[in-house]
Amino acid sequence: YAQHLFENRRIVEGHGFCYQREPDSIIWAVMDDGALLSCTYLPEQKVVCWSRHDTAGRFESTNCLADANGEDRVYFVVAREINGRIVRFLEVMKEPLVPTDDLAEAFYVDCGLTYRGPETTALLGLEHLEGRDVSVLADGFRRSARVKDGRIELAHPASVVHVGLGYACELDTLDMQPNQQPVKNRSARAIVGAEAHFYKSIECKAGPTGGKAYEVFRSERDGTPTLFSGKKRFNPATPSEPDGYRLHFEMDAPYPLSILAVSALGDVGAS
Repeated sequence: YAQHLFENRRIVEGHGFCYQREPDSIIWAVMDDGALLSCTYLPEQKVVCWSRHDTAGRFESTNCLADANGEDRVYFVVAREINGRIVRFLEVMKEPLVPTDDLAEAFYVDCGLTYRGPETTALLGLEHLEGRDVSVLADGFRRSARVKDGRIELAHPASVVHVGLGYACELDTLDMQPNQQPVKNRSARAIVGAEAHFYKSIECKAGPTGGKAYEVFRSERDGTPTLFSGKKRFNPATPSEPDGYRLHFEMDAPYPLSILAVSALGDVGAS
């Protein structure tokens, strides 16, 4: 289903493979080049979908253990370069932001820690990220900082703060055809727009694959980031060819992003 993800690489021996049955039915595989692959496996919906995950370091092994609620938690050993030396971390995959709509609880960083307590601007205990530029979510607001002497300083006080290594999420569609039924002997000639259905998301950029990505939306209310669920139409900026078109989506903020569906909108001309 995704041969390009396995070309010239293999799953590492030993603890390089595990199956997370609950809550989402995902197969995790650690590759010998340090990347992590995941396969969402839902046979009842005929879904077998591979993805690649990169981090600031190398994944070395994985294992899956059930927690007190019976849900599977996935653990990894990750080798990272911190302050000029290689350090190995035991990290656990954080559960997605599902049970609550409280954006302050969104944890979308790697190798991260969480602070909960009285409002503060000084966060300590970050020696494991010494010298690194980190991504910060403070009471639901995106921030950035650099760790020095095991600490960072926030410009504004916050009581719930997630600090870790940032990463970018990217999605490329397969070839798309215009979502347009023929009308009176006319058919869609080319894609001139697109529509994406988002779920509990804050912001996203999109554009033609290989081209520049533009901001599709940023959800805020009175200057405060707000979770958005619904559809957004946008212009992919580059006209497509009649035989197909691919779209690229990206987001590098420590926010949740879920894309449920993508449709191409066609230009109708005489046939």
